[in-house]
Amino acid sequence: IEMAMEFANKGVCGRKAAEMAPKSKCCHIILSEGDQGAGIKTARYGSGEREYDFFCAWALFKSADGKPDSLGAQIKFVVKKKTIVNYRPVDEDWYSGGFETANASIESVTALTITNAEIDAAIKRDAQYY
Repeated sequence: IEMAMEFANKGVCGRKAAEMAPKSKCCHIILSEGDQGAGIKTARYGSGEREYDFFCAWALFKSADGKPDSLGAQIKFVVKKKTIVNYRPVDEDWYSGGFETANASIESVTALTITNAEIDAAIKRDAQYY
């Protein structure tokens, strides 16, 4: 959760959050299952041309005005670490990324609106895990 919280404000997730909830920082993380299930998984593309370890998370960003009915953002993104690039092993650091397509240069996130009150409810619901 700490790693996801750190990376939520950076990269493709951080850029999308800045569009949807300006002046906001991630206030809550919900770890989620990807297509391959929960936890750290490995994605492989092509015949070994690229590979990375990853996990998925939802990052919640409150509207900066603090009003319960104001819209913030909930963004599903990927924390990843490349392990193979152009068929060669690499040792890179973890970073905030998006979901890749067959074209490695295109990454996207899933971004939806959510009210500040709904974010507060999620934080309360998940308090037992922190």
